Amino acid sequence: MECDLDRTYVSAIERSRWNVSLSNIERLALALGVQAWLLLKPPER
Repeated sequence: MECDLDRTYVSAIERSRWNVSLSNIERLALALGVQAWLLLKPPER
């Protein structure tokens, strides 16, 4: 992965099994090419 995080860790974050640190949010945002705050925004319904 471009963010250098284990895929099982990322999967657990996506499923709300683990809390994610701010530093890892930044790593994910950089890998995805988005601003970090967008990863914290609630999904639109």
